[in-house]
Amino acid sequence: MTLTKRFLLLLALAYVATSCTLDIPEPELDPNFIAENMDDLRVPDGFDFQMDKQQEVTLVALRDGAPLKGVVFSIYDAPVNNGGNLLAYGTSNDEGKYNATLTINAAAQEIYAYTTYGDYVPTQIIPVQEGAIAHTWGSGTEIPNANRVTLGGQFYCETGFYQVIQNTLKRLDVGTKTYVTVGSASQNYNGIGYNVEDNYIYGYRKVSSSEIRLWKVGDDGVEEDLGELTDYTFTSAYKADFDTSGNLWAPVLTGGNWFLTKTDVDASPLTTTTTTLTQVNSVDNMHDMAFNPTLNIFFGITQSGKLAKIDHVNNTIQTIADYNSFAGNGAFGAVWCNVNGDVYFSQNATGKIFHITMDSQGNPTGISEVMVGDVASNNDGASCPLATAPFDDSDSDEVVDGIDAFPFDPTLAYATYLPGKRVFGTLAFEDQWPSRGDYDFNDVVLDYNYELARDLDNNIVRIIAKYKVRAAGAGFKNGFGISIEGLTPSQIASVSGTQNSSISVASNGCETGQTKAVIIITDDVHTVMGGSPGRFINTSTGGLIRPEVDMTVTIELTNPIADAGLINPFIFARGQRGYEIHLMNYPPTDQVDNTLFGTINDQSDANSNVYYKDANGKPWGLNFISRFTYPIEKTEIISAYPEFSPWVSSGGVSNTDWYGSGKGQTAKLFQ
Repeated sequence: MTLTKRFLLLLALAYVATSCTLDIPEPELDPNFIAENMDDLRVPDGFDFQMDKQQEVTLVALRDGAPLKGVVFSIYDAPVNNGGNLLAYGTSNDEGKYNATLTINAAAQEIYAYTTYGDYVPTQIIPVQEGAIAHTWGSGTEIPNANRVTLGGQFYCETGFYQVIQNTLKRLDVGTKTYVTVGSASQNYNGIGYNVEDNYIYGYRKVSSSEIRLWKVGDDGVEEDLGELTDYTFTSAYKADFDTSGNLWAPVLTGGNWFLTKTDVDASPLTTTTTTLTQVNSVDNMHDMAFNPTLNIFFGITQSGKLAKIDHVNNTIQTIADYNSFAGNGAFGAVWCNVNGDVYFSQNATGKIFHITMDSQGNPTGISEVMVGDVASNNDGASCPLATAPFDDSDSDEVVDGIDAFPFDPTLAYATYLPGKRVFGTLAFEDQWPSRGDYDFNDVVLDYNYELARDLDNNIVRIIAKYKVRAAGAGFKNGFGISIEGLTPSQIASVSGTQNSSISVASNGCETGQTKAVIIITDDVHTVMGGSPGRFINTSTGGLIRPEVDMTVTIELTNPIADAGLINPFIFARGQRGYEIHLMNYPPTDQVDNTLFGTINDQSDANSNVYYKDANGKPWGLNFISRFTYPIEKTEIISAYPEFSPWVSSGGVSNTDWYGSGKGQTAKLFQ
């Protein structure tokens, strides 16, 4: 071949090669590709393996267009009656707003906000969205995508009194101290009681002097006629209440004699039995009575203001106190009791509500006026006897016990929970960074729960961090800590509950040399679990087996703040503080050894805020929003959980419950 021909051939080949490079695009990842091992796993660009996300929410309470303060809100990750976990709890402020930053499942499409106030829809489904949610809650306000979610008409056993006022069932809202309507005025039922067996309210309706019917009422105001009480021989059916066994009791005064009737509302047909009461002393007529679950006795207020005790076990009735001089003349109506054993009653003409404290023997020890409610003429009240009273305030912080998340701490009232109240998530780490590791994610495993305790203004006062240290599948000495991204060390007053002997900390418990608030929970996970570095703990049957260890770390803030910011967990490996390993794209602290970034398998790029990502896009740490059953030693997570690969390949869109119950290969998991 001549030199010219050889040159032309090389030129043609170069042209073809250049053309192929320019014209043929990079192959796209197949979202349906199933990898058999971590080396073959294909990670889409930008996928960060996060299984949770933050969602800011503002709930706005209005009444006739004006802001409404004191409306109690709770936010759940699912309906309450479907196992929903409480994420946040608080009340609206002077502007009628309740603000919360939630941590929710990355795949969540909606959250469930709940309130007990008034004619508001009790539970509303609120779609999750990019950016903050602003959701207005008001009478007559049209709310997109909102649906009523109830317990099938049942009430919730919550703090508050129910009362029939001008033939309408109303509930005393404990947050705003106002009455709100349950349903609408309809049948004139009376003698109502709250049945804890099914969480419905029942009452009598006197049709005529010879006919009494039983009515059942739900939390939506829907009423059901259960039929006539065939054996009910007395007609003055305007005082009654339930015991805690589903029996509706009613005292009847006729011909100067007292009788006590009992109706099992579950029986069919409905029948009523009657017992004669022995009068210990004279008791005049009463307008209502209530069951005291602590003392197992009924109490009632007579029309002249005397406190009567009705013992349904020994069949006696007696007057034990006279409050006419304290409360003033006038008919007395509704009566309630609470789980603490106290008694409450109202005065019809004034709406005043009085509180009688009781000793352990059922003897009154004092009386006080607690509120002026609505004027009434129906003489009828009910409440869940297992709920706290709407006026009890054990810590005197002006938030009653029934809506106080911390009823015995005057500095606290509300809370936010991560990932939910009494719910634990799991952190699982590989400790070989910047090398790739074996991907069994059991080198350090611990469960976590954070309670952000808040004051009356919904500001964070204290962070209560609870951990369950579960595994140390590593030869290295590994520590664990958190960086609170929104706080500086000066904002931390004190830290208690940590186990650390080798890391320098300031007097307030924060690690020294940090610009952010960094708290070392432990400098040696092995020691916490009762082992030593070099022994694998709880990762194989041949290794050391230890019970999981509970740790509670309490972080007191210098001053209350609205939001603490992201809690950034990490481990530090090899007994060296600089070998700091975080979840993917979570920033390191000031104590990291920066020379390790970009070495061996690490492909972190601080300029792009890319951290702890290897050359193939894989992480060294995973955060599960619920408890995770981790693989046994030397078993890749992709092998233990078959749906892990399609979850990753889809960029987190499909198989979002890949680690849930029943998803793993039992033989490959540490149980």
